[in-house]
Amino acid sequence: MNETYTRDQAMELLGIKSRNAFKHLAKKYPTAFVVVEGGSSKFPRYDKEALERFAKMRDSLRDQLH
Repeated sequence: MNETYTRDQAMELLGIKSRNAFKHLAKKYPTAFVVVEGGSSKFPRYDKEALERFAKMRDSLRDQLH
């Protein structure tokens, strides 16, 4: 089982369409966007568990505010 997300997969999980918005969130919440080293890809891969936890908290907060 794959333990990481690509940037596009992470953007889809979070419902973000803009790469700029993704970069802004990654800069604002660095503990949620943990870059996993290794693999043959030259692009960063993000920790699946940390992103899923962040997405869950973000959705619940969004539900409480609306």
